[in-house]
Amino acid sequence: MTREIVFLHGAEDKEQVCSAHAGDGMVMRSHGFLRCAMSLFLTVWGIGSSASFAKSPSVGEVAPAFDGTDFNGNKISLDDLRGEVIIVNFWATWCGPCMKELPLLDSYFQAAKDNGLRVVAVTTDADNLPFRSKKVLKNLSISLTHRLHGPYTLIDGKLPTNYIIDRTGVVRYAQAGELDLDTMNALLVPLLNEVPAASAIPTPVQ
Repeated sequence: MTREIVFLHGAEDKEQVCSAHAGDGMVMRSHGFLRCAMSLFLTVWGIGSSASFAKSPSVGEVAPAFDGTDFNGNKISLDDLRGEVIIVNFWATWCGPCMKELPLLDSYFQAAKDNGLRVVAVTTDADNLPFRSKKVLKNLSISLTHRLHGPYTLIDGKLPTNYIIDRTGVVRYAQAGELDLDTMNALLVPLLNEVPAASAIPTPVQ
């Protein structure tokens, strides 16, 4: 039985987006520019994943299938998470808003996991070395993934990018930009309180 979940409000909203355009608020180490640019290139064009040139999921559509492997070698797939509220988050170690957002996602996951929240955080670091991210993010409990197969890509080439999928497998949010606590409450609390009938859960688009 799902408990009703309600969260307090309150969060600061400052720099929210990393992109390939300095004017859009990129935050990165000066020596990491090449890695940053390559990371964005690889993610936008789907190199190294099956996303390639597939259309990204849109709000209101049935979420396309995805699968991947987390840093601990555990398999992750949309099919295994059916019936849960899922956040698919794209991040990078050089992205300031991403590194600010990840601990908040983790805290929210800890508070709401018993109500069916799951977070799949996909690194876009070009060199794809899990140990670098592990060193930075070793205290996080969300699923950190270095590759995701499926048509989920950066929106407008920006980080962080977040997709939220409801319990029935429908995309309810797809935007670039850092999520703050107030936004997460507004988006997630209603979805976490929904208890759909089994017949309402569609089969993911392959």
